[in-house]
Amino acid sequence: MEQIKKSDIATLLSNLTFSDEDLKKFLALVVRDKEFYEKFGHLIKSYSFSAVDVDSPHEIMETIWIKADEYFEKYGRLITQDILKREIALHFKDYRKDEKLLPNWYALVDEIFNVDLNKDYYEGSIIPFLQFQDFKLIIDKTLRDIQKKGIRSSGECLKEHQESIGKILELGVNDQTDIAIDVEEFSKIEFPPRKIIIEPWLKEGSVSMIAGHMGSGKTFLGVTIANGVTTETAVGNWVVKNPIPCVYVDGELEHRDMQDRFIALRTGKRIRKLHLISDSFNVSANRRRINNLLDPNQRAALFKICKKAKDPDIGLLLGLDNISVLCPGIDENKKSDWDEINVWLLDLKKSGVFTLYFHHTGKNGDQRGTSGREDNIDTSILLSLPQDYRPEDGCRFNLHFKKKRVEGAYLYLIQDQEWQLNTKENPYEWILTTSSKKSSEEIFLLLAQGMGVRDIARTLKKAHSYISKIKTKLTAQGYFHVNGDLTEKGNGRLNSSTQDDDLEDE
Repeated sequence: MEQIKKSDIATLLSNLTFSDEDLKKFLALVVRDKEFYEKFGHLIKSYSFSAVDVDSPHEIMETIWIKADEYFEKYGRLITQDILKREIALHFKDYRKDEKLLPNWYALVDEIFNVDLNKDYYEGSIIPFLQFQDFKLIIDKTLRDIQKKGIRSSGECLKEHQESIGKILELGVNDQTDIAIDVEEFSKIEFPPRKIIIEPWLKEGSVSMIAGHMGSGKTFLGVTIANGVTTETAVGNWVVKNPIPCVYVDGELEHRDMQDRFIALRTGKRIRKLHLISDSFNVSANRRRINNLLDPNQRAALFKICKKAKDPDIGLLLGLDNISVLCPGIDENKKSDWDEINVWLLDLKKSGVFTLYFHHTGKNGDQRGTSGREDNIDTSILLSLPQDYRPEDGCRFNLHFKKKRVEGAYLYLIQDQEWQLNTKENPYEWILTTSSKKSSEEIFLLLAQGMGVRDIARTLKKAHSYISKIKTKLTAQGYFHVNGDLTEKGNGRLNSSTQDDDLEDE
């Protein structure tokens, strides 16, 4: 990293030329590249866009920068080409400019968004000049403060500004080779441990999805998780290790039903804030809606809410229930349509907002639409109805981890389970059954009915070898004769419908 020193400033000024073309290309970098904006955006503010003539390129570039900077400060994301043109049109209207000149402004916007971005050149050539401009402004401000407050306050004024001065002097010319790090050096870096929210699957910096059939119980599970992470109450057999604030966005359920669920599922004292954005309630109360995440303005408004609600130490959990309703009009089968939302979710993640979103499953039992939706997520959970499900069972589903990033020692906590909500208790409680015992009982009942191994495997969607193994075990335990007929012990089990605790899945 080459450093800029005071002695270099005169040399920089004498050797550098800084044309309108250079400024235009640098402006393109700042407007279009988030990393570049965050690193060097403040430097462009120190450059004087002094207009030579009305509607000169300087004035257009100054307006482009002001609008782009205002947009980023307000919404936390870079401005788009179309929105920038709309802002310029409003600028014309506000300042009563001649609209015949508007195409010239639009042309410069198009040029900025089409220019070839060469970061290496501009970081190495233009940044030092802008750094000097920034340095000069700070020195001028310090001198003005000394003059205003008197010479006796000079030490205080210098102390006030020395951090900014030092920052400018130490920024230096960025050497692009430093983006790669030696693995040995990387291995020695002590990073803070990644916090676990719900052990073992919901972690700091994660994006997760829960997909299930319509009416399978996704919202009941979602509300349980939201209550759990804000009250430090276990979710099923998962322990909440680090409570975290939560914003839960519901785009589907009637608000009175949503209220009932939050009340019925609450099991502890709230120790972190839980905020609800209910579209049904907002419509009834004539409030602003967040019901379309394809709208960048709504995404920006939600980001602002999350930013305000998050804990600076651990972040915030954002629940989105559900993607089908909150992304109206999206082609679920096209990865390109999902990319915009995916990039936004990753941006949230970098900002300390961790997302758990809910989605519907299709006819094949998997999450509906493009498989690309699962590319950048940490956890994918599938909910499905049990084979013997009846409508009178209420909220009852099988829970399966399709994708997980869990250490081996904790795999027992994410084995397939059946969840059933007991609504007779107050508050409601979840009854969990491991799928191993459930599967074994189902196999016993089907064998007792005379069904063959292959037919059972097809019915339960299990491997043929697994069904054969359970049948052999049942025979060895005396429930069946070798020819497949039930023994007296088997008939007793069938009549009592009891479950053998010795039968376990692999």
